[in-house]
Amino acid sequence: MKESKIKGIAIRYSNEINGKVVDTIKEHNDLFDSKGEVFLGKFGQPAGQKVVDEINKGEKDYYVILVRRSYETKKYIAHKAKVKKAFRSRPETENIPEYYKNSRYVKVWFELTEKLTQLEDEELFRWETTSSKQALINSLVFSMSGFFYVEFNKDKIIVDTVIPTKAGAKRSTKKKSKAGAKKSHAEDAILDADFYDDYSDDSLDDFDF
Repeated sequence: MKESKIKGIAIRYSNEINGKVVDTIKEHNDLFDSKGEVFLGKFGQPAGQKVVDEINKGEKDYYVILVRRSYETKKYIAHKAKVKKAFRSRPETENIPEYYKNSRYVKVWFELTEKLTQLEDEELFRWETTSSKQALINSLVFSMSGFFYVEFNKDKIIVDTVIPTKAGAKRSTKKKSKAGAKKSHAEDAILDADFYDDYSDDSLDDFDF
């Protein structure tokens, strides 16, 4: 029997909310320490209903991964926590960080069963987008999407943990032959398709595991 992969949703986030600077990770973890549970809200485009249903069935582990790029190091910093339940409307609870309690832009809520903990670089590089199997780190660099459905590939061979850059991709393309350039354009098309697949309304509602 094939082993079921651990799944998750990777969300870009910022520590600037409604014009105020907050420590997103600390806000959630402090509340979890004091209340034993905490709800994390996702701004903007909601997760698809099938994803919400999959989480709420509770048949497999599901994680939320918060990702941002450090201004200082230019590296991606990611934290993850296991999700217990997901809601398309605001849950009746006070265990929500104060800074977005009254925000009308939160479209989906995740009930976390643990504190958000930082991922080591090697673990981050093992997460892949579910639709295209592209490394999450590549999608973060080459796509503007605010979130990605992902799964953990524990068998992925990690050669290094150097973050790819758009500039590096352009330089390498110039050195390729015409055949190589065509292949590169095809790969770019796959990345673009992955972006639209992850981001469009239709794919969110019709997403199939």
